[in-house]
Amino acid sequence: MNNETQLNHLVLSPFREVVVKCREAVENAKTAQNDAGVQAMTKASRGLLTKSERALGKIEPLCKRLLEEYGEVFIDALKESGMFSPSSSS
Repeated sequence: MNNETQLNHLVLSPFREVVVKCREAVENAKTAQNDAGVQAMTKASRGLLTKSERALGKIEPLCKRLLEEYGEVFIDALKESGMFSPSSSS
Protein backbone atom coordinates (compact mmCIF):
# COMPACT_ATOMS: atom_id res chain seq x y z
CA MET A 1 0.00 0.00 0.00
CA ASN A 2 1.25 3.48 -0.75
CA ASN A 3 1.30 6.14 1.97
CA GLU A 4 -1.90 7.89 0.86
CA THR A 5 -3.78 4.59 0.79
CA GLN A 6 -2.51 3.78 4.27
CA LEU A 7 -3.57 7.22 5.51
CA ASN A 8 -7.05 6.67 4.14
CA HIS A 9 -7.17 3.20 5.64
CA LEU A 10 -5.86 4.17 9.09
CA VAL A 11 -7.44 7.58 9.70
CA LEU A 12 -9.82 8.94 7.11
CA SER A 13 -12.03 5.97 6.25
CA PRO A 14 -13.52 5.69 9.77
CA PHE A 15 -14.50 9.38 9.60
CA ARG A 16 -16.00 8.85 6.14
CA GLU A 17 -17.96 5.87 7.46
CA VAL A 18 -19.47 8.07 10.18
CA VAL A 19 -20.52 10.64 7.56
CA VAL A 20 -22.15 7.90 5.45
CA LYS A 21 -24.02 6.48 8.47
CA CYS A 22 -25.21 9.97 9.43
CA ARG A 23 -26.55 10.55 5.92
CA GLU A 24 -28.38 7.23 6.14
CA ALA A 25 -29.87 8.26 9.49
CA VAL A 26 -31.09 11.54 8.01
CA GLU A 27 -32.71 9.69 5.09
CA ASN A 28 -34.28 7.11 7.43
CA ALA A 29 -35.71 9.88 9.57
CA LYS A 30 -37.23 11.56 6.51
CA THR A 31 -39.07 8.39 5.50
CA ALA A 32 -40.35 7.53 8.99
CA GLN A 33 -43.79 8.48 10.22
CA ASN A 34 -44.16 12.06 11.32
CA ASP A 35 -44.30 12.20 15.11
CA ALA A 36 -42.36 13.89 17.89
CA GLY A 37 -39.81 11.07 18.21
CA VAL A 38 -39.05 11.15 14.50
CA GLN A 39 -38.64 14.92 14.57
CA ALA A 40 -36.13 14.58 17.39
CA MET A 41 -34.30 11.83 15.48
CA THR A 42 -34.20 13.98 12.35
CA LYS A 43 -32.79 16.94 14.25
CA ALA A 44 -30.18 14.81 16.03
CA SER A 45 -29.09 13.03 12.85
CA ARG A 46 -28.76 16.31 10.95
CA GLY A 47 -26.68 17.77 13.77
CA LEU A 48 -24.44 14.73 13.86
CA LEU A 49 -24.06 14.83 10.07
CA THR A 50 -22.99 18.48 10.19
CA LYS A 51 -20.47 17.82 12.95
CA SER A 52 -19.04 14.71 11.31
CA GLU A 53 -18.64 16.47 7.95
CA ARG A 54 -16.93 19.36 9.75
CA ALA A 55 -14.56 16.96 11.54
CA LEU A 56 -13.67 15.21 8.29
CA GLY A 57 -13.16 18.58 6.62
CA LYS A 58 -10.65 19.55 9.31
CA ILE A 59 -8.77 16.28 9.73
CA GLU A 60 -8.38 15.38 6.05
CA PRO A 61 -6.33 18.43 4.96
CA LEU A 62 -4.27 18.22 8.16
CA CYS A 63 -3.43 14.56 7.59
CA LYS A 64 -2.61 15.15 3.94
CA ARG A 65 -0.32 18.05 4.84
CA LEU A 66 1.47 15.95 7.47
CA LEU A 67 1.78 13.06 5.03
CA GLU A 68 3.27 15.38 2.43
CA GLU A 69 5.68 16.85 4.96
CA TYR A 70 6.76 13.67 6.78
CA GLY A 71 5.79 10.82 4.43
CA GLU A 72 6.44 7.32 5.70
CA VAL A 73 7.45 8.63 9.14
CA PHE A 74 3.93 10.00 9.65
CA ILE A 75 2.34 6.68 8.68
CA ASP A 76 4.71 4.78 10.98
CA ALA A 77 3.90 7.14 13.86
CA LEU A 78 0.17 6.57 13.33
CA LYS A 79 0.66 2.81 13.39
CA GLU A 80 2.94 2.88 16.43
CA SER A 81 0.61 5.12 18.42
CA GLY A 82 -1.96 2.35 18.67
CA MET A 83 -4.72 4.94 18.39
CA PHE A 84 -5.37 4.11 14.77
CA SER A 85 -5.90 0.57 13.66
CA PRO A 86 -6.84 -0.69 10.24
CA SER A 87 -10.57 -0.71 9.64
CA SER A 88 -11.92 -4.23 9.28
CA SER A 89 -14.35 -3.15 6.57
CA SER A 90 -11.67 -1.81 4.18
